[in-house]
Amino acid sequence: MGRSTCAAALAGFATGLLQVTVLRELGVSVAAGEVLLGGFLAAWLLAGAAGAAVAASRKPDAGGTLAARLAWSAAILGALGVLVARALPWMASASPGGLPREWAMAAGVTVAAGLPAAALGALFDALSRTAGAAAGVGAYVPETLGFLASGLAVPFLLERSIGTIGLAGLAVAALVLAAAPGRGGAALALFTVLAASGPPGKAAEDWLLMLQWPGALAARGSATAASTLHVVERAGGAAVYSDGVLDFPLHATAAVEAAAHLPALLHSAPRRALVIGGGLAGVCRELLEHPGLHVDLCELDPESPRRLAAIAAPGSFRELDDPRVRTIELDARAWLERADTLYDMAIVRAPAPSRAALGRYYSAEFFTRLRGRLRPGAVVAVRMPVGPGFLGQADRRLGATMALTFRRAFPGAFLVAADELTLISAPLRCGADELARRLAERHIMLEYGTVEELGQRLSEEHAREQLLWLHTGVPPATAEIGTLGLWAALPEARLEGDLDIEAYRDSLLTGLAIWAPGLAGALKRAYGPPLAASALAAFGLTLLAGAAWSRGARRRRGSAGGDGRETAWRLSVATTGFAGMCATVLLMIAYEVRHGRLLGELALLSGVMMAGCAAGAKMASRRRLEGTPAASAVPEADLALAVTLGALGLALGLGTDASWRALPAYVWSGLAVMGLLTGWQFALAARLDATASAGAAAARCWALDLAGAAAGALTVTVLLLPGWGLAGSFLLLAACKAAAGVAGGGLERVSTRTSP
Repeated sequence: MGRSTCAAALAGFATGLLQVTVLRELGVSVAAGEVLLGGFLAAWLLAGAAGAAVAASRKPDAGGTLAARLAWSAAILGALGVLVARALPWMASASPGGLPREWAMAAGVTVAAGLPAAALGALFDALSRTAGAAAGVGAYVPETLGFLASGLAVPFLLERSIGTIGLAGLAVAALVLAAAPGRGGAALALFTVLAASGPPGKAAEDWLLMLQWPGALAARGSATAASTLHVVERAGGAAVYSDGVLDFPLHATAAVEAAAHLPALLHSAPRRALVIGGGLAGVCRELLEHPGLHVDLCELDPESPRRLAAIAAPGSFRELDDPRVRTIELDARAWLERADTLYDMAIVRAPAPSRAALGRYYSAEFFTRLRGRLRPGAVVAVRMPVGPGFLGQADRRLGATMALTFRRAFPGAFLVAADELTLISAPLRCGADELARRLAERHIMLEYGTVEELGQRLSEEHAREQLLWLHTGVPPATAEIGTLGLWAALPEARLEGDLDIEAYRDSLLTGLAIWAPGLAGALKRAYGPPLAASALAAFGLTLLAGAAWSRGARRRRGSAGGDGRETAWRLSVATTGFAGMCATVLLMIAYEVRHGRLLGELALLSGVMMAGCAAGAKMASRRRLEGTPAASAVPEADLALAVTLGALGLALGLGTDASWRALPAYVWSGLAVMGLLTGWQFALAARLDATASAGAAAARCWALDLAGAAAGALTVTVLLLPGWGLAGSFLLLAACKAAAGVAGGGLERVSTRTSP
């Protein structure tokens, strides 16, 4: 194995580690859901394309000196990117636990992702040109395999053992070894790993956490497969944050007391309760005051009970030591599918659906599965993460959607409000006298509220007032209680799928408004299928116009060169990067919706596609390139990719339980097949470029592929997915790729006919 091959594999391994580490830290500092994912990928890919394009203009470096320098640069800039991502709140003067200003967020994401990506893109170019004609594929294959290795290592080994600083140190060590493969480089790489994962790394972790949480007295963090958890102590007390967003304070509140006791008191004798989300916020502890009640605790991040117990102050979660509490280390939806336990009551306290994965806790499918795990006469309480004191138009629409969807699964449910809105389904409502009697029987003392307040919330008049408020946005004190047919007048329920377009669009606009309020407002006015269709139509027309221009220029010049072929290959590579990244992000979001986690397996999902790329590139590198049939394989790969995307769209468009249960198979197979075709096309295009050496051709193809992918990362999150949903986006991408294949095939035929 040559030096450049080893260096490419190490660079790919470091790339996977840095992608996951920087994105995780930005997720805590910025907390913007899919908007962050699209922006991060676009910045990373565009910077990589720029680095490769700039480096491609240099003369080949047979000795590998340039590659070594770039590897050193990538190591330094990679560590700097992690530092910028973590210290962004401190540098942008954010309030403790708050978000930095819009310009600071955009600049931070660009710098944290762009600096290492540009160096890594230039490094790939240098490695692809070091070993001569075969280097284009020779560097591409080991780089993708190294990325896959990091994708396997992060979620199953490294993430739980060495932490953020350890991951960054390991990435730096891999790049150091790529720059200096001798004994000195190996010794320095080993020292870097030991320092990052040992006491020096722990000290750096503590210091950097205080930059990420400015104004905190102390902060401790832990990464899981689903999120990054922090326990932050301030003068007002300690609180738990998940991915940078406040999850719950560690002290008891009136809302928690009411959320636990009100549904428990509505049942005459509850014996087993299921708590989905928010149990560690005090709900579980309050429920244990009811004699004989056993609690199954199913947090939205299945690992959080164990992780928080390890990093919080002793005694913070003493309920976890109670024998009546059973911790379920499974995703809530997976538990509802597999459990054979029946419950007397269920409490669901999920955050607002600011990400696609959170919207699934308010879907009709989720409520139906929950209903199947309840005994007759069970009580269900679902917190609505809107209002009650600031119901704008988006809040009212979201709240009405949740309420209607819940009532379809639990007819007769009613709405109560105090510090928060709660949907409750119970066979009977109790008055204040009955609630007082049950409290006395169970020897429970309320700390924050009174029995009269609980009873008043359950009254019919109060429920009607809250429903009207939800519908009109007018506070109950000034609203007219008319004959509106309250539930019939509310908007139609739209959260009846695992990923609903309207719900995702609302959450996307909320996240986008943090970054660019003007853009969010413009998109809010213009959103809909016409916007997404016009964007794709413009993209397709641009491709066809470029093809026509190239064909005309070729005829006007009358030369015998391969201008038409070159345009066709570059067209195919750019559109493959665009469609491939769009499809990859779509499959990642679908995976998150199904499993509730993405960050921990981001590198693995990307690595599966890149492994397919490596396999396709290797296959193409062994193919003889004599005659037209080999050249025509490039547009043929376009058409094959179009068929793959169309098949994924049709499969996801079925919308049945069976199709969503098979979603993991769609994700893994789809990524692998798309990668295979992409790598095949990439290698063929690099080898068929007759205008330069293969190394420079590979660098140009790499830059085109990354530039297209950068455009795709933003397009899919801002236009395609909120405009058309999963299935529609795949079908539109299939049409786009088919158009590119047809255009590229036409160019190739023109070039063949006019060649001497």
